[in-house]
Amino acid sequence: MTTSFRLTCMTVLSSVLVTVPTVGQDRAGDALRVSRIEVRPSSVVMTVGESVRLSVRALDVAGNPIDAPMRAAAPYRVLRFRNGVLSASEAGSFEVVLTVVLPPDAERDPASVTIPVTVNWPAVRRIEITSQPKRLYQGTTLAHSAVAHHEDGTVRPKPEFSWSTSSPAVANVDEFGNVSAVGTGDVRVVVEFEGVEAELPHTVAAFPGAHLEIAGGTSEVRTGDVQNFETILTNERGRRLDDVPISWSLSFVPDDESI
Repeated sequence: MTTSFRLTCMTVLSSVLVTVPTVGQDRAGDALRVSRIEVRPSSVVMTVGESVRLSVRALDVAGNPIDAPMRAAAPYRVLRFRNGVLSASEAGSFEVVLTVVLPPDAERDPASVTIPVTVNWPAVRRIEITSQPKRLYQGTTLAHSAVAHHEDGTVRPKPEFSWSTSSPAVANVDEFGNVSAVGTGDVRVVVEFEGVEAELPHTVAAFPGAHLEIAGGTSEVRTGDVQNFETILTNERGRRLDDVPISWSLSFVPDDESI
């Protein structure tokens, strides 16, 4: 036997009170007869971007289906439940709560059911690794970044990559992808995430710079002033070297005057 029901879906934060819609007199009796809500499947494991259809039935004490209004509550902007179909936009462990809508003067708690939902990210298909548009020289550091692409073409937000190099005697890398050259020669920068790897080769040369100059700015500034600086690195012959990565730092002498 197939019985229809009306489901009013509201996507809210689990801690936010949802206003109960008014139940007409002709359906108030049906809602009061509901003893439990049956949902199949009773728990859901799904992938971001996937849709899962749920079968929902309101039943009386004897297990007979009842046409009763319901409401659904789920984490805002994470899960969406509409027309019996559940979809997810973010990975994690969540809950969907279905509740029968009783008339305002009901003297009993409404029947409800909680559906555990586990959402996984799609599998990572490939990793794209890039570096600053500079060359890696001995004694310099070059920033690298990576992007993890899913099988469906979407991108994994905030993945925790593992970084390494093929030759620590030539270069090493920190947890953020900053590669520091300590020697010369060929080296591969390797990034890994969920069993998928990508690499970027470098040939580290001896440091060619001989003179470094900072140009720009003024000797005195006021709070809020913006100063523009540039670095000029040249070799022994005075030729400017624009492909060498340069790291900046800042130090200052505090004002001794008391405020």
